[in-house]
Amino acid sequence: MIGRNVYVIYFALALFLVVSCDQDSESYSPVKMDITEAVYSSVTVQPDSLYDVFASVNGIVQSVEVSEGDSIKAGEILIRISNTVPKLNAQNVEFSLEQARRNAGENSNILNGILE
Repeated sequence: MIGRNVYVIYFALALFLVVSCDQDSESYSPVKMDITEAVYSSVTVQPDSLYDVFASVNGIVQSVEVSEGDSIKAGEILIRISNTVPKLNAQNVEFSLEQARRNAGENSNILNGILE
């Protein structure tokens, strides 16, 4: 009984293969022609190394000495910064010193007021 079932399965399989193989199948062959379609995409190109640069002083950018994509070396000037704060601080100290000398002199109104 088992032998007969195996033969039936083999016969059904062979019959299926014979029936499913069609001799009139379509065939395709490549054709050389110009490309008429384009594919558009949006990408972001990122460098493999990215560095952040910070100034050690505050101020206004006076000029930029390099352009994007330029190669630079250590110690090279990248940006010139206009910083008038140290100059103003030095002037304020000079004015304060002058005022302190006037207040400490013999004709000082502050010292005369204290001594009286």
